[in-house]
Amino acid sequence: MEQRTNRRGVTEHFVKSQHVNLQTLRKIHKNDYLCKDRENENCLRLSSENNIVPRYPAPVEFHVSKVAHVTTQTNMDGILSSSGFKGKEGLVWWGLRIGQEEINAAQERYLETLFPNRSPEQREAQQPFLQQFTTSPAFLDSSRYGNFCFSFQLDELMKTYQEQICGGQEPRLRVHKTVVYRQEIMYSVVVHSPEVEDFNEYQELHDNDAVCSYREGKIIWRAQAMSGTHRFRLIQNHDEQHVEAEPACPPEYYMWDNICLVFHIPEDKTFTFSPPEMLVNNLTACHIGSEPLSPSIPYDEAQKIVESKKLHKVSN
Repeated sequence: MEQRTNRRGVTEHFVKSQHVNLQTLRKIHKNDYLCKDRENENCLRLSSENNIVPRYPAPVEFHVSKVAHVTTQTNMDGILSSSGFKGKEGLVWWGLRIGQEEINAAQERYLETLFPNRSPEQREAQQPFLQQFTTSPAFLDSSRYGNFCFSFQLDELMKTYQEQICGGQEPRLRVHKTVVYRQEIMYSVVVHSPEVEDFNEYQELHDNDAVCSYREGKIIWRAQAMSGTHRFRLIQNHDEQHVEAEPACPPEYYMWDNICLVFHIPEDKTFTFSPPEMLVNNLTACHIGSEPLSPSIPYDEAQKIVESKKLHKVSN
């Protein structure tokens, strides 16, 4: 793996042009969280200090149709004043927005894979369990990157990007990087115009990618670690074809993974939206999560700023 210090001063260990799955990362990278032993699994490197990570559902497939760009107040003002996005180093980063509907659908998908022959009575008796495990920052409304969130339907964003940046051609999606932080694994996908050759060294994103794919306006994310802090243990009853989550005490800390889409914006262009009011319509305030990585303000103050932006739009 390569190593660098990013512009926030955080050390990144990364592999370019590959989405390296969790099992392989455990073999090639030394990390106290990553190499913790897991129930029903032998670990490459163990010590007396390693605690066992309770069993959890994996992989779980999420079909995500909404993405978000979270930023600071200064950058939010710049986006609104220019009616669009200009990327640092030519790139604009977007995360997945996963709500309860996507979690419910992923739970059903997981159960169908595990127990394809359940009876109607067994289906009816199954209680929700996946929300006990979807607790990492990838599933939270809060953010570590600022108080201001622009949210879009992915198919709408891709269509606008195709028309404006790609000259009507289909955007290219490529496997960008696997980046490992202390407790986070970030998988990135770069989106660019076919006329841009800067990313030719990266392999194209296909359905057989270990982590994610793009299909009909949705990112298909095969999540491998959803909790970060594990407070529950997965119990599978194969006789009754039933799954439940039981409390695990004490909580155990582990890695969590997530997906980022990286849109390339040429330096001489701004990725704009028409009408410009669309940006304000899609702007919300968000709470700051633990260990913030960007300047932030109190949530109530951010909420008032967003409300004033919306009122100003109406008055104009």
